Amino acid sequence: MLQKRTFSGIWQALRPALLFIALYLLLLSIGDVIYPGLAGISGLGPFLLQHPGLYRFFLIVFSMAGALIPVLREGRLRIIYFRQKERENRVLGRQIEAKRGLILACLVLAAASACLYGNFLVEAMSWNSASVPAMEAIYQEISPLAILAAFGIFTPFVEEFVFRGILYTGLREVLPAPAAVFLTSLLFGLYHGDLVQGVYAFGVSLLFCLSMELLRQFEAPWILHGVANFLPLVLSFLGVWNLLSGALWRYCFLICLLLSIAVLCAVLGPSREERPRT
Repeated sequence: MLQKRTFSGIWQALRPALLFIALYLLLLSIGDVIYPGLAGISGLGPFLLQHPGLYRFFLIVFSMAGALIPVLREGRLRIIYFRQKERENRVLGRQIEAKRGLILACLVLAAASACLYGNFLVEAMSWNSASVPAMEAIYQEISPLAILAAFGIFTPFVEEFVFRGILYTGLREVLPAPAAVFLTSLLFGLYHGDLVQGVYAFGVSLLFCLSMELLRQFEAPWILHGVANFLPLVLSFLGVWNLLSGALWRYCFLICLLLSIAVLCAVLGPSREERPRT
């Protein structure tokens, strides 16, 4: 009976996330299919052919928004319920409440370091993602402010709403935290569509899930995801991205990641009053 309830709970958590992914991919596919037809329309065709990045940008944004609509209500209810249980079943409750700001700062620093290290490591290994040509076209045709708003704020909100707000909170109702983190991160990696982005997404998802588990607030993984997307874009727009891509900088980012995790572990460790006296 317990196993049946567990599998039922896992499916209830997976269902809205899978619906979002299916609708998002469907809308993207429809947009790609109708592109040649739109390009053949008199007046509109030459503009679309000259600005494929602009078309792709709006296709991604509207597809993501359209796929989010059917799961909005369920996600909102789950996030509220998860937040209400913040003070329940939490071993480190008081300690986390007292150091919430420091914990979030450590997680943000870890996310920033992980994203920079991961991006530069991918470049150093010369791994190619299938999405690179499309994104380069977008960067050439869309203003930096629009790109930052879309990929630094909007898409992190949508993805965190679905994967941490709906999927992770649903899985935590029936699974222990490590299993919920792994399954959420695995699906998040698969959602990104290719090996390079999938491995990277799986890694940063571990931090996003950790922030949701510790702080019990949807805003925490949204902030971390926004930082992870925002920082490389800003550095690229400022023209300093290539200056930071050397091996020395990669080691610095790795050390910063490890130090932020070490500080987080120290913060979450037992306080002096809670340590057993000998």
